[in-house]
Amino acid sequence: MSLEKSRKQLLDNIDNVVEYVHKDKKAQSSGQVSLFAALGEEAQELNIPTFELLGSSDDEFSDSEIQQFEHDLMGIYVTSHPLSSIKDTLKYITTDTVSDILENPENDKSVTVCGLLSQVVQKATRKDPSKFLKTGIIEDLTGRVEVVMFPKTVEACGQYMNSEERVIIKAKIQNREEQINLIIQDIKPIGTVNLFKIRYNQDLAFEENIYLKEVLAKYKGEDPVLIDFADDNDERVQMLTSSNLWVKNDPQLEDDLKKAFRDKLDIEVVALN
Repeated sequence: MSLEKSRKQLLDNIDNVVEYVHKDKKAQSSGQVSLFAALGEEAQELNIPTFELLGSSDDEFSDSEIQQFEHDLMGIYVTSHPLSSIKDTLKYITTDTVSDILENPENDKSVTVCGLLSQVVQKATRKDPSKFLKTGIIEDLTGRVEVVMFPKTVEACGQYMNSEERVIIKAKIQNREEQINLIIQDIKPIGTVNLFKIRYNQDLAFEENIYLKEVLAKYKGEDPVLIDFADDNDERVQMLTSSNLWVKNDPQLEDDLKKAFRDKLDIEVVALN
């Protein structure tokens, strides 16, 4: 039996442990003595367990559950951050990190940021109590900054602005008297975004590259397209296409590319979750 116990197994057994101790105390108070207790030191030498944990030490909480426990208890993430699982992909789906924005808060600059929302509050506007704005904090792996969503945007996509949601936002920087925040213009959950990877297994002719662009344009969407190819030194290089060649996740797109290019290209759709 392993000496290492998972946090999930230990927490799942709390009620069992309390019940066992309660029964043992009750037995002692009534003068009952178990067989193993009567053996005294001999029981210790025989290493006879008096309590067995239920479940398996191989069972553990998911990363997201552990992150939530840590944040609820301490207000910070210790083991890992909710964005850690996609940190290598963030550079392909964002234009700026929070630290970039705080270091150079260019007023009215458009940015795309990926982060975790917290402290989200909805308030009625003063002019029209039937309309609402939302405020909160967005945090990435580099820092945190205040975000604001005005009524028109709340009506269009405000359902996605909730605490503990991992989101991608398009926003404008507002820098007034050294108070920096982001005015959200669009927002979507990370789980709705995919990274569409195209790997070149060999060089394509000029006409083939033109056709590839035409196919991508046919399925225009908001999923970034990443091209992976070999340079002149035969080293792999990855390049993000311009946003006008980004696509929507459609199985027919993959089929069209595989039929047209066969083994010349490999296609991989990476879900951000």
